[in-house]
Amino acid sequence: MSSPRELSEQLTAQPVHLVLCLHAPPMFDGVDAVKTVRRFDASVPVVLATQVQNTRINIQAIQSQVTWSIGLPSDVPAGEALSYVVGDAIDWLDEQAE
Repeated sequence: MSSPRELSEQLTAQPVHLVLCLHAPPMFDGVDAVKTVRRFDASVPVVLATQVQNTRINIQAIQSQVTWSIGLPSDVPAGEALSYVVGDAIDWLDEQAE
C-alpha cells in the first residue's frame, strides 16, 4: 500500500482477518497503517514488524493499539525475515479457525 487511503480501500474491499505491516514501508509508516486499521475495525489483529528497535517506536506502537510488535533480525533481508512472520501468522490463523 502506498497511502492510508489505499489501505482503507483495501480494508473495505474484502474481509480482513489479519494485517501485517512493516514499521517503515516506502510511502507511509506502520504506525499510520495501524491507526488506519483501527479506524476501520478495532478488532482486526495487526502485526507491526520492524528491524529498528527503539523506545520511540515501541511507544508509538502501543499508542496505536498494535496487537503484536515483532522485531525482525537486522542481519537478514526484510523480505526474508517477513516470510517467517507470514508463516507464523498463517499457523495462528489456522489455529483460530479450528
